Amino acid sequence: MEDKWKHMKRWCIVTAAVVTAFYGIWHPGFSYVEVALITVCVSLGLYTGWALLRWLYEAMFMQESNVEDAQNARFIVKGGHTLRVSLKQVGRYINATTHSPMVIFGYHVDRYAPEMATSYTDAPSSGVLLDTCPVTNLSPQFVNLDVDGNIQFLSSNVLDMFGLEFEAVLGQSISDMTHIFGHGTEAVLETVRQHYYAHQVFHTILNGRETWFLWTYEAVLDTHGQIDFIIAMVQDISGTMPRALGQDFQPERDYLTGQLNQVGLYKTLEAIQDVSEAVSIFIDIRQFSKINDYYGHHFGDKILLEVSQRLNQFTTHGGLLSRVSGDKFVLYLTQQHASRKARETMLHKLEAFLTYDLTIDGITLPLETAIGYAVYPEDCQTLDGLIALSSLAMEASASMKPMQISRYHPSMRDALHYDFLIAHKLKQALENETLEVHFQHVIDASSHDVVYLEALGRWYDDELGVVPPSTFFQAAEATHLLDTLDRQLAGKAIHAFKQVREKPLYQNARLSLNIAPDSLLDITFFQYVNATVEAAQIAYGDVCIEVSEKTFVSRIEQCREAIQKYKDMGYVIALDDFGKEYSSLAILDHLTFDIIKIDGAFTQSINTVKSQEIIKMIRNITHLSHKKLIIEGVETAAQSLAALELGCPLQQGFHHHRPARLN
Repeated sequence: MEDKWKHMKRWCIVTAAVVTAFYGIWHPGFSYVEVALITVCVSLGLYTGWALLRWLYEAMFMQESNVEDAQNARFIVKGGHTLRVSLKQVGRYINATTHSPMVIFGYHVDRYAPEMATSYTDAPSSGVLLDTCPVTNLSPQFVNLDVDGNIQFLSSNVLDMFGLEFEAVLGQSISDMTHIFGHGTEAVLETVRQHYYAHQVFHTILNGRETWFLWTYEAVLDTHGQIDFIIAMVQDISGTMPRALGQDFQPERDYLTGQLNQVGLYKTLEAIQDVSEAVSIFIDIRQFSKINDYYGHHFGDKILLEVSQRLNQFTTHGGLLSRVSGDKFVLYLTQQHASRKARETMLHKLEAFLTYDLTIDGITLPLETAIGYAVYPEDCQTLDGLIALSSLAMEASASMKPMQISRYHPSMRDALHYDFLIAHKLKQALENETLEVHFQHVIDASSHDVVYLEALGRWYDDELGVVPPSTFFQAAEATHLLDTLDRQLAGKAIHAFKQVREKPLYQNARLSLNIAPDSLLDITFFQYVNATVEAAQIAYGDVCIEVSEKTFVSRIEQCREAIQKYKDMGYVIALDDFGKEYSSLAILDHLTFDIIKIDGAFTQSINTVKSQEIIKMIRNITHLSHKKLIIEGVETAAQSLAALELGCPLQQGFHHHRPARLN
């Protein structure tokens, strides 16, 4: 195909020369220099036309059945992270409307590649290749599966590795091919469906040789946040795993703690016979992802090892301990160890795990764990089903204040159903654009002028009633709709602000937008906001971007670059909820900002000397750097007066204004 395009290019240039030569002959008034210049211009024009035709051809008609087209590319994906991607596309065409691949069969991501891309794309999630170049020695080994685990495609490398024929395995379930691939447990696929990612080491005999394979599963989501297909990548690690783990290596064991992994737990339960009593205790380390973000994954691994060792004491006299996923453990007891008396004794000891201090590398952290349990046969008729019920009980434990050990109750299924209903309704609300934007005043208490209007999302559903923002934002994050939600609310807020500011009260007010962490780091969201602001004919300087402190924990450099993009356009930058969780004064030296918004927690205790001194300190910092300070959560006249006396005239809270539709 490439040779054909080269011939066409040469043909264009030769044609240009011949045409202009004849033109010069029939028009003898032209000099040789003029004929030469015309030849060059026509050649360049045809060359440009050739390039355009080639692009259109590849965009609309690129389909070479049974031909593998491998390319390397660099992506900037959601969140602003740059990944190097080896992509293999087989026998599929490019959509003529969106100019993006209709189906991407497989890819391999190098998450640690040092190269950083400078270009980006706002294409749909299926992706558009950037900075592409031909690849040699590319050998991705992958299997494409549908949501049910049926094989849709295998790369030639996998066919060769296992000695398979494509037609013989196409459409078969990977769960039915344990004798070939060395795995296929449905539990692994279920993990992918729930968490969109899983990996497992499996052991088999291949060509008479003991072989270990690392299988990595990743779910690819469509634009609605649903699983489109699953990519399973396989790697032969026989050369390293036996030596690294010794001859006692067991693929059903967690690689970090040595405890049973999820697959190992389910396999063990399958083998247990004649059980009359059992209890599953589900334990989750709360806020573990934030600890990982702040201190690093190496530090987090040490926490997991310490927690595992402490929990292991409960299995010394019988019982199973499993690390079923990142920060989640299951204690499983049967027979006499699960009797009412034994169960109560263990649960009493586990109460010490709800909150305790753990010291790692000289750093003492207060840990919280949510603990829930379910009992067989009272709560469930199957041993493996007990685990899911104990997980529901754990979620209930996490919502208790103070946290308590929770036993499963059938009403917890109703709560789960409500979560599913919220997710379904939210998807419909986004599709129908029924969410609303309300505004809350930020006022200058010394003059009572409205200086900012903070846009806040509101949702009323005919069946659910008023849904709190915390609920639907959490649902959006869990169902991968947060990007859609952020864009829709930002767009509505900008257009509503254009109407609102026509009122005399708001002529000097600015719009304030809350931006989720991933949206801040998403270059396409930045472009969307720019385009919407321009379309509404609003000055960039009349829009304030509020960045929550949790956004820049552990991602300070990425946040700095993202914020600078907004600053370069002229946006105002506010650090929201300052002092709430992980705020550090050092952050103020690294980030470009215009406003600090003090968290409302300090306002609630504004009569205490401690809170007053903290507010004074932050006020002094803003004065020295010629920045502004807004104090949030002002709910009473006394709080407003106290803040004013502390030098904080810019205030926000119910005392001054409750969020409302202003347009």
